[in-house]
Order: sequence, then structure tokens, then C-alpha cells
Amino acid sequence: MVATYAETEGLALSETLDDTRDGLTISQVTEAARGHGASIVLVPAEARLAEAYARLAYELEQHGMRCVLLGGPHPAIQRGRVLAGLGGRS
Repeated sequence: MVATYAETEGLALSETLDDTRDGLTISQVTEAARGHGASIVLVPAEARLAEAYARLAYELEQHGMRCVLLGGPHPAIQRGRVLAGLGGRS
């Protein structure tokens, strides 16, 4: 999904980070993006990090980057808020 979106938008992917096992932190993603001189960070809605989309987008904006959520809202997000009590997450 990320590669297809990037190709459609004429973007070049510099690095793909795997968020399925350990769960990346916002600072890890921000530092990786800064290290590559990225202007856009793409986050699939299924990624664990998508639950923190608003915070990630804010942090990236502080460094002149933007964050694009692909594929609609994360299942745990409703109207911009993470649902309390969903799978033990708050």
C-alpha cells in the first residue's frame, strides 16, 4: 500500500520501517525521517503507530515534515480519539 501510494504521488521511498513487531516510537520515526531528509512520512492505517497519528503528525510538523495516514482511520480511532478500553489500550 505504501509503495503504491508513493508511486502514484511521484514520491521516492527512502526507507520502510517495520512497525509490526516491536512498535516504533514517534521519536524513532521522526529521527529516521530527519536522517533521510524526508518531507513526508506515510503510515498505513493498520500500523500500530497509526494509533498515535495525531501526535506523530504534530512532531513531524515541528521539523517541516508532514504525515499521511493511508487507508482510512486506524480501527482504534474514532473521530480523532483513541477508544478507551479497546484491547487494554487507552
